[in-house]
Amino acid sequence: MMAARVSSAGPLVTFLPAATSTKLRLVRSFDVPADDPAAARMTNLSWTYDSAIAAIALISQNEKTQAEQLLDQLAALQRTDGSIDFAYNVADGSSLPVFNTGAIAWTGVAAAMYRSTYHFNKYDALAGGTTKWLLNRRNSAGLLTGTPSATWV
Repeated sequence: MMAARVSSAGPLVTFLPAATSTKLRLVRSFDVPADDPAAARMTNLSWTYDSAIAAIALISQNEKTQAEQLLDQLAALQRTDGSIDFAYNVADGSSLPVFNTGAIAWTGVAAAMYRSTYHFNKYDALAGGTTKWLLNRRNSAGLLTGTPSATWV
């Protein structure tokens, strides 16, 4: 679903509108200077991988409240099949509905690390959903493909 258009700022990504326009509490992936040609399309973007890695870093520094903020948001965004969209616009809630094995796996790792560190099952459903989605993506050799449409592992 990623539609690439070429502009002077490079390829553009088409995001699907959110069901309700609402701000998301995720890590903004880039701090883009206002005068950068890509600023308009990159300023409010958060890649799921970045939020998952940030949650892991926060847990490792015992910043429980901030880690919970990220994990609460990721859990709310998780689809019923366990997947999580590849990226989100934090200003309007729109998303890039591409499903990347690595980003989803890191989200599960963050949820599992929370349980291991704080001995609390608050994000077990998040971890379980990511695990279910990943296991359903195994190829005939038992390896995980990079995306549902990929042939590489």
